Amino acid sequence: MARRPTPLPDALPSPVFTTVDALSLGIPAHRLLARDVQRLRTGLYLRAGLTAGPLAVAQALCRNDPSVVVVGTSAARCWGMPLPRWISAWPLTLAIPPSSRRESDDLVRWVRRRLDETRVIHRDGVRILDRVGTWASLGSELSVMDLVVIADHLLRRPRACHEGGRTAPYATRDQLEQALEATPGIGRPRAREALALARVGSDSPMETRLRLALRAAGLPEPVLNQPVDEAELGPTPDMMWPRFRVAAEYDGDHHLTREQRDRDILRAERFRRLGWLVVLITSRDMQRGARPAVARVEAALRERGWEPGTP
Repeated sequence: MARRPTPLPDALPSPVFTTVDALSLGIPAHRLLARDVQRLRTGLYLRAGLTAGPLAVAQALCRNDPSVVVVGTSAARCWGMPLPRWISAWPLTLAIPPSSRRESDDLVRWVRRRLDETRVIHRDGVRILDRVGTWASLGSELSVMDLVVIADHLLRRPRACHEGGRTAPYATRDQLEQALEATPGIGRPRAREALALARVGSDSPMETRLRLALRAAGLPEPVLNQPVDEAELGPTPDMMWPRFRVAAEYDGDHHLTREQRDRDILRAERFRRLGWLVVLITSRDMQRGARPAVARVEAALRERGWEPGTP
């Protein structure tokens, strides 16, 4: 009967570790061939029975090489930026100096890049490109609409009561502009186009996508999440056209609870009593390029006197 291998020491980083980590703790190389260790790629291992997310892999690789930086959509994911669903968490994108050479695979994609060190910060055990630098670098990977969604996310004013007391946006328009100027590459024109379309006030990716669809259809620019003159209305609407007394609200998943639906009904009634026309948009309206949503908002604006070609 084969002997059970000596337990791995508790000091070994978990769940992902490198050969360097193991050898530094006196673990011989042959011990890494045991069944309780899974080889992820050359020099990188996982304790058997555990799972490894991108952050854990990045921590292991950054731990032994101070030149490694998390970049691209991997950095965007670490920062909690709203990425399109088709963007996979793998491979993890890591930058190394231009003089370095590494082999990419399904787990890690190495990119040779000279980074501005003032934009590289330490967070959660990794070196990562900061938020504005990450956004500015995504122009070659994402569409204009996806870039606008992230820019709106960075520019939005936080609601301190729901966001741990945060009161400042993640970035200002000037900061995004400066990051663009310092980020060369074929994606810069696309990111610049996105920044021109970005606005302060969208509270969710769907609100941004709705706003862009309305703009593309030639509808007037809405006011975003601003207080209405009548204090009686309470919370601000997602979008409004005060001149026509029309408001639009996107009802996301959190609006499906009974409590929230009751609040939405009372709020809509207050709007109607004061002469406002409220359009409630759902995910179904956002299908087919948001054409149903655009048609409903356009009908409301026309009903209140808006004519195509006027602001």
